[in-house]
Amino acid sequence: MSKHERQKSLTLQIKWLRALAIASACVAATVSIQASAQDAHEQAAPKSSSQVEAPKTYLINHLRIPGGVPNSQSLDYLEKVEATVAPFGGKWLAQGPVEVVEGSWPGYVVLMEFPNHKAATDWYKSTKYQSILPLRTNNSISDIIFVDHLPEGFTVKGFAEGVRSKVAGK
Repeated sequence: MSKHERQKSLTLQIKWLRALAIASACVAATVSIQASAQDAHEQAAPKSSSQVEAPKTYLINHLRIPGGVPNSQSLDYLEKVEATVAPFGGKWLAQGPVEVVEGSWPGYVVLMEFPNHKAATDWYKSTKYQSILPLRTNNSISDIIFVDHLPEGFTVKGFAEGVRSKVAGK
């Protein structure tokens, strides 16, 4: 590896670390927002447990492939992963390079949808998926999160009002 290539690699690693820090902050904020949004929604329109449908859950994978080209094991993973997802109702919504509008995001994104959080976690923990997981984790760098769809009727204004109310102790 030439000096220029090593410098470029180090620069990318630094950008990845920054992106990871940003992604971690986003995950923490999302969890807080979801909890407040769910609380605000429940207070505004209480429903019986039989009326509440579990929200869809999304998997977001910030994927970096060393060298930018998947190796043989990564391709084996791609050829096998779809069969592990189907029984849990998962599907791909987006995959590929991203347009960075703000900050940095080296690599690619994978966006998947599951019928609910339980289906997503059951898939991830399933024996079939766990058996192929090393094909991805040993050959790429991923930050994977699950995030639930916002409840019906969610508004950012309502969220802000709910947070103000909680802070004020109401």
